[in-house]
Amino acid sequence: MKEITTDQISFINNIAYELNSKTLFTGYEVGYDSKDRLLFKHSYKDGKLDGPCMSFYEDGQLSKKILFKENIQHGPSESYYPNGQMKWKVNYNNGKEDGILKEFTKSGKLYYEILYVDGVEQENIS
Repeated sequence: MKEITTDQISFINNIAYELNSKTLFTGYEVGYDSKDRLLFKHSYKDGKLDGPCMSFYEDGQLSKKILFKENIQHGPSESYYPNGQMKWKVNYNNGKEDGILKEFTKSGKLYYEILYVDGVEQENIS
């Protein structure tokens, strides 16, 4: 799949186009720091975020992974500490939290859980 940097994309009404073109962008938008380390990789289909959007720490370790469908968060979202342990995870359904949000300590121990239904907090489970 095609990969281009942010400076090669233009956005109109939150829709991504290839720069100087009327072509909706499909592929990966990637961003690098001054030392050429990958900072993020976002997936687009027909100009909209669609698929995984990932960000990375300077050492290349995954920081966040969020799934999108047609510009809306949809599916599991996860965040990680620099040591690789999961920080939190939650599912999204059409842009709203839906399911159990779990947050963890840096050592990987479950810190708390909250149940969401259609974006509304239902109860603190832990």
